[in-house]
Amino acid sequence: QNELEQVRAAAARDDAQRLAAERLAEAAAENVSNQRKRLEEEVAKARADAARSAELLAIEKAAHRDKLTTVLEEHQQKVEGAQRQLVQERETLQGQHSEL
Repeated sequence: QNELEQVRAAAARDDAQRLAAERLAEAAAENVSNQRKRLEEEVAKARADAARSAELLAIEKAAHRDKLTTVLEEHQQKVEGAQRQLVQERETLQGQHSEL
């Protein structure tokens, strides 16, 4: 009788330890799963942020390129206008000089 009780107590202890180990394993697996999910969400957000930043940079680059083109065209027009004015002034001076 005593031996039977000891065997039952040992079996109950073993079952309790097995159950506790299973619960710990399940909790650890759930924890790992939650951490993995959180990290995947962080990576997805970082990728989305990087894509958004790349898009904004591309837009800014295009705007700067357009502004540069406009400024270059304006400067070219000013240079051409100044050259035309110099040619006209030279022709006027040459005409005045030949009259003398």
